Amino acid sequence: LLDDWQIVGPFENANMSGFDVGYGPEGAFDPAARYDGKNGEVSWRPLQLSLRGYNKLGAAINPNRSTVIYAATTLNSPRGGRAVLRLGVDGAYKVWLNGELVGRVETDLGGELDRDAYGVTLKRGRNTLMIKLAGENRAEKGFFVRLTDAKGQPLALKDEAKALRQGEVLASAKAHKRGFEVQDPATASAAAARKAKDAGALSDAALIARRLRIWDPTTPWRD
Repeated sequence: LLDDWQIVGPFENANMSGFDVGYGPEGAFDPAARYDGKNGEVSWRPLQLSLRGYNKLGAAINPNRSTVIYAATTLNSPRGGRAVLRLGVDGAYKVWLNGELVGRVETDLGGELDRDAYGVTLKRGRNTLMIKLAGENRAEKGFFVRLTDAKGQPLALKDEAKALRQGEVLASAKAHKRGFEVQDPATASAAAARKAKDAGALSDAALIARRLRIWDPTTPWRD
């Protein structure tokens, strides 16, 4: 999941009037740029991230209704090539990769993990991804975004630390979608061992730990 974003806004969107307006950020991602927003001058700023992989805008928007917000991130692809961009966005949106429109959804839907998917081509090296989030009366705004190969496996990016965390963050995001918590292996193992201190319980605890080690980079992700 992509979790290093800058945002700018809000811009006017009364009656969805801003969805097809080409506000300043649509030209190119310039982190030093300033624009005339809905309530005065606005500039790019970091988005505080959710631990579940859901990039929640929340209090970062004021006002949070009838607004357009832009979110942008850059990523490095060591080889480039084809990939799948998977999104779940609250409200209507447009998404660009390296300045080219990849997709748009005009319906005001909820931000469900992997709700939409687009085939894209990454350049070798630096790539810029930008999302335009447009909502009328939706107070909750946020999004999931991840990049995978055609089989759904996370892409190996140059940021190795982030790549190693992808399995863990994705598991947490899926748990959030289902409405329960994912227990880490150490907690699950200790809980099983405490219930019965015999060889069978210890064996079960080890098995639980192996099954829950989904962020181990040597273990392939499985739904």
